[in-house]
Amino acid sequence: MERTSVDIYQALKVGANVSELEANRIRKRLLGPIDNQTYFALLSFALISPKEESSLERYRELFWLFRQHDTLTVLDDRRAAIITAVCNYWNAAAEFEAELKSVLSEWRYKDWGDSCIRAASSFALLTSATRSQERFKFLKHVALKQFDTADEHEKSVLLDSCITARTGKLRPDRALRNHLRTKSSLLDLEMF
Repeated sequence: MERTSVDIYQALKVGANVSELEANRIRKRLLGPIDNQTYFALLSFALISPKEESSLERYRELFWLFRQHDTLTVLDDRRAAIITAVCNYWNAAAEFEAELKSVLSEWRYKDWGDSCIRAASSFALLTSATRSQERFKFLKHVALKQFDTADEHEKSVLLDSCITARTGKLRPDRALRNHLRTKSSLLDLEMF
């Protein structure tokens, strides 16, 4: 019986082997039309293929196609899968910075919740790893811009991302998180 892309992804996540036929099916799917792309196939590709410029370019192309066609079908999960594949599985957030910044700049959380969460955490980790003051200011600017209109969950994502950028930990420092309750406390937050 032929395994689905979900089955293949689950096998890859636990370190199980996939057949060459299954790997080729995943590769072909990534190169195929936009409507053939699935969440799990997009993730699986990064687990079976090394990071190469042509593969990274294909992810970029699909990322922008999903954004253009988002009005027809909800494609947020596909963009989120690409962010995970590139930034987490390939550790290539720096090479995907423009795409991450585009999600953060628009910050359409109600429409693109998964993409916003993954872009914020990936950008925060990149910021921390590079100790980039410029990236930190950008992330803080996004958080400040959204602060007054964001719901509690959204604020939490934004604030936790700023803390992650500062500390390098995905689980925010509790004392610092408790301190960041107001816009003015966020304004005062410094990277160092």
